[in-house]
Amino acid sequence: MPDISKYRSIALPLDTYNKLSKICQEEHRGMGKQMTKFIDDYYKTIFKEEEETKNELTSKGVGSL
Repeated sequence: MPDISKYRSIALPLDTYNKLSKICQEEHRGMGKQMTKFIDDYYKTIFKEEEETKNELTSKGVGSL
């Protein structure tokens, strides 16, 4: 049984599920991995400035704060 502290299920309309299934076959990924990739890529697009700021702070080290 999956660890419910690490995983959640979502409901998809059947049409969307079928599209995702075709994408997964083409990309040779399971549905969970494919959705993780989609979400991570989209998240980076939306929160690009936030990520850049975080990367600037961590690249300068603790002494720069």
